[in-house]
Amino acid sequence: EVGAVYAFALRRLGSILWVLVLTTLALIGILVAALGLTALFAAIHAWPLAIPVFLGAVVLIVVVYVRWQFSSAVVVVEGGRGTAALRRSWGLTSRAFWKVLGTELLTGLLVSIASTVLSLIPTLLSGAMGYWGWVVRAVGAAAASVVTTPFATIVLVLLYFDQRIRKEGLDLSIMAQELRSPAAS
Repeated sequence: EVGAVYAFALRRLGSILWVLVLTTLALIGILVAALGLTALFAAIHAWPLAIPVFLGAVVLIVVVYVRWQFSSAVVVVEGGRGTAALRRSWGLTSRAFWKVLGTELLTGLLVSIASTVLSLIPTLLSGAMGYWGWVVRAVGAAAASVVTTPFATIVLVLLYFDQRIRKEGLDLSIMAQELRSPAAS
């Protein structure tokens, strides 16, 4: 039933938002620290030290982002919250960093190509419409997003379940039981 799905989603919404806030704060914290160190090195005229700091920050941001990719899935499927969901995601992506990163990069590339193709006709049509052409472009971009966003989400969820299957021997009957059990709520 639709009402049950919405109730389930609303129960998880606060936890998902909290995980997103924690992830965003961590990534911004890394960036601010790197910029602060870069400014310090600039102030003391030690520019060569700024390059490894910048590259290290980029690597750290990518590592944290990839390792916490499954945190929302952990909240929804397992009922994890906050830092526990982040730790669980980190654990699920151990020994699978390159697989998750490569899959996410390929997914991003496919989504970009599909979005470009799907919004190409509205973009071309909007050129001839003058000022109001932005409406046609916006509708085209929204339609492309409606098609591509579920694809990207499905890929991430399949990666999450793939990692659980590989690490924990999870099978379909256990997953179905987890989703139905009151403890998962």
